Amino acid sequence: MRRLIGVVISLSILTVIFLKIDIKEFMLSIKGMNILFLVVSLLFFIPQTYVSARRWQLILLKSCPIGLWKSVSLILAGSTLNVVLPSKIGDFAKAFFLKKSDGLGLNQGFSFVVFEKVLDVASLCLVLLVGALLVPQRSGVVDFAIVFSLIVVFLAFLMFYVDLRNLLPEFSVLKKGVGAKLLGFLDEWQEALRIQKKNRKRLAFVVFLSVFLWFLHVGQIYFFFLALNSSVSPVLVFAFVPITIFVGLIPISFGGIGTRDAALIYLFSPYESPSVMAAVGILCSLRYFVPALLGLPFLSRLGFGQDEIKRENVQQGMLR
Repeated sequence: MRRLIGVVISLSILTVIFLKIDIKEFMLSIKGMNILFLVVSLLFFIPQTYVSARRWQLILLKSCPIGLWKSVSLILAGSTLNVVLPSKIGDFAKAFFLKKSDGLGLNQGFSFVVFEKVLDVASLCLVLLVGALLVPQRSGVVDFAIVFSLIVVFLAFLMFYVDLRNLLPEFSVLKKGVGAKLLGFLDEWQEALRIQKKNRKRLAFVVFLSVFLWFLHVGQIYFFFLALNSSVSPVLVFAFVPITIFVGLIPISFGGIGTRDAALIYLFSPYESPSVMAAVGILCSLRYFVPALLGLPFLSRLGFGQDEIKRENVQQGMLR
């Protein structure tokens, strides 16, 4: 039902967008697309997948070593599940599979996935911060981006270096129900951090890969602009695109479609026409659906099943 609502919201926003833009200009942008730049942008999927898989390998290295191809399979299969399952359960399917195939504890695997996601959010904010600081003309949006990025990076730093269990009040109610689950997760989280911090050089490389991965993602979107013959500067792309990615993560639409497109049109309205930005939004959707299509062959091979994953997550109290 939630997926259906998300689809309806996405279609509604897209309908409004296409009623407002110049359809003729939009079609001309699509027809006049630079095929060379489009091909280059699509080739970005190769290093993106490799870096994601390599990072997942390194995160698991001391607890559950896996090969690169297996890591690639998990990344792509998870991308497929993220499209069809609610609440980003596909991200946690990696932990579910490793429990079945390698005996990794589900809670520990869950903590490693959360570790990966915290790195992703903080790294995207670092990319956003770099872009926002380089924008020659300050605005309210740019100032907000700088403050937001600094706050998120600071909170990520706290999660990595402060034992969050010490910040919880000593109430007995926290030892029951949801409180007990929270404490259990924090125990697993601290253990995951301890494992990652054992090798500082490896941890630093994992952080580097996370930041580099987001430069690849935003760089790919810049090539979408080039493919549509847009003259928007790369600085503006690196300053505003991360904001649209965060908007697309708001769980009200289907894969961020619609909300992300609206954010693109609004943020780039002083620099590019809404029709061209609508075309950029269409290309940005490829970032979610191409990996999802590539992951389809791995679902049955890895033993992923939607009902089974849902049931396992419900049993572990992961679904909300």
